[in-house]
Amino acid sequence: MKWKKIIRETGLREWVCEHGIGHPDVRSAHMQAAKVIFNAGLRMEENPNDYSDGADVIRGKISYDDLVKAWLVHGCDGCCEMDDFPGKLLEKAQAKW
Repeated sequence: MKWKKIIRETGLREWVCEHGIGHPDVRSAHMQAAKVIFNAGLRMEENPNDYSDGADVIRGKISYDDLVKAWLVHGCDGCCEMDDFPGKLLEKAQAKW
């Protein structure tokens, strides 16, 4: 299967399958979650009452993993479970390191 890489306006990188479904890249989801938390930390210096998702992670109200999972939500058609999904190929390569 051919996969097309796109970058959403939010900065999230996705792999689009032949069916036109964008499947988020796991590393990109982690990067986006980290940005949300970092930016919340900067805002909280000026406004301790910040109610963003990032602020909730800093306060321990939600977990970092839950924030990453939110970035991974997509209208899945199952293609990201296939062996040739670029995200899976990278995970397999990293497991061998």
